[in-house]
Amino acid sequence: MKKKFRLRQTSSVEEDPILLDDEQSNSHFGSFPPISGFSVPADFNISSHLNDYSEIEHSLPATPKDLCMSIIIPSFNRLKYLKRNLTSIEEQNYDLSLIEVIVQDEGSTDGTKDFLDSYLVRKHGFTFRFFDSGKEFNRAGTRNQAISHVLSDIIVSVDVDMLLAPNLLYEVARWYSIAENFALVIERQRLNCDRLLLKDIKTWDKIEGKLKKDGDGAIIKWRKTRYKETNYLKNDVLAYECFGVGIAAFTKKQFDNIGGFSEDFMGWGGEDIEFGYRLWNSGNYIIPLLSTYAVHQEHPVNLFEKQKEGRESLEILQAKIKNIPIQKKEKIIYSNKNDVSVIDRKSVV
Repeated sequence: MKKKFRLRQTSSVEEDPILLDDEQSNSHFGSFPPISGFSVPADFNISSHLNDYSEIEHSLPATPKDLCMSIIIPSFNRLKYLKRNLTSIEEQNYDLSLIEVIVQDEGSTDGTKDFLDSYLVRKHGFTFRFFDSGKEFNRAGTRNQAISHVLSDIIVSVDVDMLLAPNLLYEVARWYSIAENFALVIERQRLNCDRLLLKDIKTWDKIEGKLKKDGDGAIIKWRKTRYKETNYLKNDVLAYECFGVGIAAFTKKQFDNIGGFSEDFMGWGGEDIEFGYRLWNSGNYIIPLLSTYAVHQEHPVNLFEKQKEGRESLEILQAKIKNIPIQKKEKIIYSNKNDVSVIDRKSVV
């Protein structure tokens, strides 16, 4: 018998609006860049199966079990992107009665709350709830707030400006049908969606036709290069660097065990890599999911502010991750080799 989510009363709190900086740039700064791009020293003694998830991969079922999943979407003044995002979830080829969607909106002033109020009473096939904690928008804190409401143990983290390919939830469920000692980093593409209509998302053909298959920026290229060089992270001693929470899956148990996202990261970038590091360092595999993808809806950003926030986040990241590689000319130095050398991921349940 399939598990069903029970609808619960939605709670929302009206607070004073938080003003959004209107300054924008036509440039896109991509994703938080990899810190390295290096070879591991010969004396860095790591178990041969450090991130080798081959056993799980070879056991993947053709069809998934009926698994409940919770999608979390942090939101702040991104209404047009949110509408497209939710439409892509409505068109999933997975049993939507097993899905709940939680939008955590923090003080949007662009009509998001009115839209969510109206969306709440419509029928979508999935359980839908939204919340506003009354706090100022913070990427890590907003995700933590959203996850505090989830009903399922499997969490799919989705940025508000993402579109989900029709088979995304189906493919996530295939992996979690056999194990839970991993996190999935889901493939992403990029697309200017300014002229994209909701009906285009429902058919998806137009989107596939317009996608830049090889990408043209940091989000795509560095990950694809890293995958090829490391047998899709199986041989990667620092696989956590590829974890991006904009479109990823992990479990509530994992989230609770490592203490959620660090709210020390106030600006853009870093919180997902640091979260991925704690996932990875507690014995979980980091697995790239390439049989599906999400589409990032490209939009103007304040390039100067994003770079500034990225630098600040990198300083926090380096302070938190003790074995982070520091490149000095051609020599790589690790501050704590033993911190990651003794993990046996096969023993983690």
